[in-house]
Order: sequence, then C-alpha cells, then structure tokens
Amino acid sequence: MKSAIVIIPTTGADTLIQAVESISKQTYKDVTALIVVDGKEFASKVRKMFFGRGFGIPIQLVYLEENVGAGGFYGQRIYASFSHLVNKDYLFFLDQDNWYEPTHIESMISTIESTGSQWAYSLRNIYSPAGEYLLQDNCESLGKWSAWTNTNMVDTNCYCIPKEIAIKIASFWHSGWGEDRVIFNVLHNNFNNYECSSDYTINYRLGGNEGSVTKEFFEHGNKIMNETYNGKYPWKK
Repeated sequence: MKSAIVIIPTTGADTLIQAVESISKQTYKDVTALIVVDGKEFASKVRKMFFGRGFGIPIQLVYLEENVGAGGFYGQRIYASFSHLVNKDYLFFLDQDNWYEPTHIESMISTIESTGSQWAYSLRNIYSPAGEYLLQDNCESLGKWSAWTNTNMVDTNCYCIPKEIAIKIASFWHSGWGEDRVIFNVLHNNFNNYECSSDYTINYRLGGNEGSVTKEFFEHGNKIMNETYNGKYPWKK
C-alpha cells in the first residue's frame, strides 16, 4: 500500500479538529496528517486544541515562526515548501475549514492506480459557514469540463498528486488568491493524463475568505449547467 499525507495549513480555526477527524476516519489506512501552524501567534491555541486528543493516525505538528500566509497567500507557500519536504507517495491539500468524506483518499488513489493516470481530483459538496449541507458543486470545480463561467479549475482541496509531480509544480503555488486555477492550468498543460474520481468526497465550507463565492453563485451556476447538459452530467457516475 502506498502512503498518503494530508497537508493542512492552520491558524487555529475552530473547524480544524473536524478537518483532522475526517482524515482519521478514512477507509484508506496509510495516511498521515501534517498540521502546519502558520505563525507563532497561533501556536498556543493549536497546542490546546490537540492536547489530550487521540486521532488513531500519525499526526505531525509543525510550528512556523512567521505567518507566511499573510498578504493573500493563505496556505499556498506552505503547500509549495512542504511538497519538497514530505516523503509520502501521494499528497493531499486540505484547508482548515473543510473536511473529507470517509472514502475520499481511497477513491482518489484508486482512480489514479486503476486508470494509470498521473493525478486525480474529486468533486465537492457545498456547505454553509455553519456546516449545513447546501448542494453539490456541478458548476465550478469540474476540471476537464468548463465551469458555467467558461473557465476550468479544480479546488485545492480536491487534488491528489503523486510526490514526484507535486515537487515539479511546487513553485506555481506562489500566486496568491486563485492559485487553484493556476495549479490546474500547470497540471493540465504538463501532466495531461488525469482523471476525475466522479465522487463528491470534499465538503467545502463557504465563507473561508473574502474571495469566497456565495450559495447563490452555486445555485445559479447549477441551474445553468443543468440546462446545458439536460441533467446528464458527464463528470457524474
């Protein structure tokens, strides 16, 4: 069994524990969670959150002296640097306010290994900031298929990338907001043998930052895509 690691940059958001617990509940067993605390000012809070907790999986806690996500970088510089520093076979990236369905990692790795693809991505469910399920995303993070805005992208949380590819694309994380579109274009143009798992295994919480779109964005986009495809989505099993 090949190994997997999930990199979570954090400033100690209250949603962090849910994100880590979702990793611990994965059906795929060789999984490590790497929690990178983005700045010394958040260290005490994160230590308190993890004190006395057992997750049943290896947890690596790393504390950075400086908040490298400042200036609109969020977790991108952490994704860039730790792509070089980890020694697992598959890399996953998870924002501290999102979480996985239990089959996420198994589904992603199975997609790569059963198809011989170079990397893979999943689909996502959309939740309110309070954690209420809203709808599936059938209009934006679709990868191979254009979004209703006539662009192609994959949300950062949806990627599964083998280590050797993650190292090659690491420098492209340095692009600020919208880096998921940049990374998708780099992967699409240079590693174009990729697949969608067709599984909605990412739970994406709205309101993560000032650039986040709204529920109405997805409602309107889903309506347009439903009309475009007559309800028969090619990315859906």
